[in-house]
Amino acid sequence: MTTTVPVAHPRPATRPLRGVLRRWPLAAGLLGHAAWDVWHHRTNRVVTRSLAEFCVVLDTLLAAAMIVVAISG
Repeated sequence: MTTTVPVAHPRPATRPLRGVLRRWPLAAGLLGHAAWDVWHHRTNRVVTRSLAEFCVVLDTLLAAAMIVVAISG
């Protein structure tokens, strides 16, 4: 018979901070992808203009949502 002893996290105060730090790179990546879509929309290359427009709006909205969530905690 074995017993397990729960082990506390070594730094419980930093646990919420980790979730916030994970959101910033994602938001930055989405904004970078939105910029990539703007370039493709302006140069009319690789993807159709309507798809680039859709992706710009979607990426920007998702990035804004991630930033709001990261700031509000």
